[in-house]
Amino acid sequence: MVIDENRLFSEEEKMPLYEYECQNCKKIFTEVLTLKEHERGEMACPSCGSKEVRQLISPFIAHTASKT
Repeated sequence: MVIDENRLFSEEEKMPLYEYECQNCKKIFTEVLTLKEHERGEMACPSCGSKEVRQLISPFIAHTASKT
């Protein structure tokens, strides 16, 4: 899994991670999506292109500023 940390944690763009499993090729992949993109549900597998994907339950990750 390759994640662009600059996109994940930049101040101007904070978006959740979504983890999916392709029902066709069984690959698991992670996407960084806005809530609107996620709600549209137009996800396709980056390996085989299938739109038969299901969202997996993933742990929640929060990054906060240090309060020192």
